[in-house]
Amino acid sequence: MSGFYILAADSWRDADGVRHRKGDAVSPPESEVPRLLRAKAIITPEAVAAAEAAEAAALEAEEEAAAAAAAQAEALAQADADAQVEPTEPTEPAAQTAPVEPVEPTQAGAAAVVEPPVTEPVTQSTGQVKKPLKTAPVKKWEDYAVTQGMERAEAEAHTKDQLIGKFG
Repeated sequence: MSGFYILAADSWRDADGVRHRKGDAVSPPESEVPRLLRAKAIITPEAVAAAEAAEAAALEAEEEAAAAAAAQAEALAQADADAQVEPTEPTEPAAQTAPVEPVEPTQAGAAAVVEPPVTEPVTQSTGQVKKPLKTAPVKKWEDYAVTQGMERAEAEAHTKDQLIGKFG
């Protein structure tokens, strides 16, 4: 067990009184090695090398996955471009539909995602808007006050504490 170890503790003084810092190569007394290893105050250089190799392998795998995802997105965009064909004229007037706006591709060639508008949470049983948490932003309290019948300008004139006092 004798040899050099990497110091994992913040600092350590050896038998000669020399202070060592984290990351230093130290050679503790033979009798102290098992205790320091159990306490994870020192680690073997082999363990450090194995951890660095595992970290490098994980980073490489992550980069490969990102490259594969980019290639897949590019292939999907190319397939979408190849799949677009000229629309033919409908034979019946009833078959005509409203014109569809083209979807513009985003960064990775994926179609843009339209998010639904955000609404206030509604309780299932009563259909009323839920009261916001006391830690919610003042804008949510203003919106809640408006749903409770207060004018928007009046709600904006009140502070959050006043709105909580009135509706909380």
